[in-house]
Amino acid sequence: MELTLSIAGLIAIIVFIVFCVYAIKSLRRITAMMGDAHETLRETKTIAQELSSSLPTTFKQITHITNQLGNTMNKVDTQLDTLHEGLQQFREVGERVNALESRLQDKLEAPLMSAASVVSGVSKAISAFASGLSRK
Repeated sequence: MELTLSIAGLIAIIVFIVFCVYAIKSLRRITAMMGDAHETLRETKTIAQELSSSLPTTFKQITHITNQLGNTMNKVDTQLDTLHEGLQQFREVGERVNALESRLQDKLEAPLMSAASVVSGVSKAISAFASGLSRK
């Protein structure tokens, strides 16, 4: 029985040693992971500090650019309204010129055609008279 206890004790010591070796390896891995986590957290903190210092400036610049863009768009809108009004006035002037031309044509066409007929008739009469004189 003493031998069985000795063997059991020896097995218990071997199991304990294996457990200790495994625990030591696990603790080393955990220590390495903690170091990596510490480094990652340090880098994250650095990035967060950089962002906290640069983001307000960036947001101010974006706000400034947005305000300028809004002002520019308002000016463009005003200019387009002015251009539209100018083109509308130009169109109205063109319509008035076309109406004037049409009225002038209606008033002058008939008298001019009559005058042209009279001149043509007088011209034919003079030709006929001249031709009659030249035959005699």
